[in-house]
Amino acid sequence: MLSLYWRLFGVKTAFRRAVHVLWILCAMWFLGVELGTLMQCLPPQGLWDFKVTCKYFNEELFFLTTELSNCLIDVAIIILPIQEIIKLQLPIRSKVFLSLIFMVGTL
Repeated sequence: MLSLYWRLFGVKTAFRRAVHVLWILCAMWFLGVELGTLMQCLPPQGLWDFKVTCKYFNEELFFLTTELSNCLIDVAIIILPIQEIIKLQLPIRSKVFLSLIFMVGTL
């Protein structure tokens, strides 16, 4: 979706910065979730070697924070094109339908 937004609305510098920030947030979120999943047991050898005692972190808190941050990033991606759609010289009804098309496209 961010690449589509870049192609459609990427003329303005502020919008490009917003897309860059969301790209970076998505990459950081991905890396954080992957590292957190890989390091859920310290030392990591405890995942496959049952002789090694390992300490697990709070998995419920981990999954809650990852899903909450994922939802916030998704909402930011969904509402990003709305500010540009509002600036278009179209009737309000067309702007609403166009916004809904972008919102459905993110599903």
